[in-house]
Amino acid sequence: MKIFAILLLTVPLVMAQPSVPAAVTGNTATTTTTSIVTTPAPNEVTGAIISYNATSTDLVVQVHDVTAPVTFRTTSWTALVDYANHPITVSHLQPGLPVTVFFDPSKPTTATKVVLREQHAKPPK
Repeated sequence: MKIFAILLLTVPLVMAQPSVPAAVTGNTATTTTTSIVTTPAPNEVTGAIISYNATSTDLVVQVHDVTAPVTFRTTSWTALVDYANHPITVSHLQPGLPVTVFFDPSKPTTATKVVLREQHAKPPK
């Protein structure tokens, strides 16, 4: 998650203190307020398939720039497609093939769509 500091507003404040010298009385000062804004994480990751377990429906992907593999759960609602957006089956999810996995940020371990990034070989028989 990336964090950015953003300058939100500048508010004039009137300094009205009886002990302030006349030259300063009535002058205004400004104060700056900052706020931390977080940007949402991307809803997709790209990497290579390490394994797919049909029993648990777990898809393990080695994501680029991440040391440890990431495990995604696939469901009956997970769209499985090739690079041309044609439907594929889980038998096409072979180790070493490049994929992009899309997910809902509220359920980051559940894949909503898996895209095989290159023309796939015929599934094993």
